[in-house]
Amino acid sequence: MQRAVRLAQLPRQFSPRTLLGVSGCVFYAVRNFANYTTEDLGPLRLLTLPPRHLFWSTVLYAVGHRFPNVWTQSQFMEGVQHAVRMIYECLAIGDVQSLHDLVKDDLLDFYRKEGQSPETHEAWSKPPCLIKAEVIGILNAEGVEAAESRGRRVRVTTVLYLKEKYYFKKDDAEHLWHRLQTWTFERGLEDDQPWRLVDVGNRQFLYLKADIDDS
Repeated sequence: MQRAVRLAQLPRQFSPRTLLGVSGCVFYAVRNFANYTTEDLGPLRLLTLPPRHLFWSTVLYAVGHRFPNVWTQSQFMEGVQHAVRMIYECLAIGDVQSLHDLVKDDLLDFYRKEGQSPETHEAWSKPPCLIKAEVIGILNAEGVEAAESRGRRVRVTTVLYLKEKYYFKKDDAEHLWHRLQTWTFERGLEDDQPWRLVDVGNRQFLYLKADIDDS
């Protein structure tokens, strides 16, 4: 009974259920590794995700004590999943402007110039659909030193599982696509600005048919 009470008092990110959940997701992903696009993640990096997640959850929990308005893990995880869906849906229809407050400027500029050519929309019969977006765990976290134009910041890299559906003009079939990808978010420690996306694994948001055929 005492052990049950102690476990109930632990922060959610340290609970056995959460850690087992991360480990279970990693095991399933490794087992199906050949069927996933992993881009910037290899098997070894993925296998070390559970201890990484525990370590960085501990560090960020301490950050949350020092800066109460900055870090609550359950809110962050839920917010990331909502942000990923909004970013994906906007980029799928080419609506970059709506993401100004959610995505860092240089990443949006990259997407405007290189990530979304006119050929992309010409190749699709309709915009791709994000079926599922789930945060598997926290891969890394780091502090960013203050600059002249901004104060100290914290940066968190998550591992996401994405399930997508593509429609191409060259055939009538639906193409289901599974991938594991890192998404990195950043916010200030001493201001009320929200989290913003600052990097994505290989900066690959959406696929053309050639990308899927070649993988």
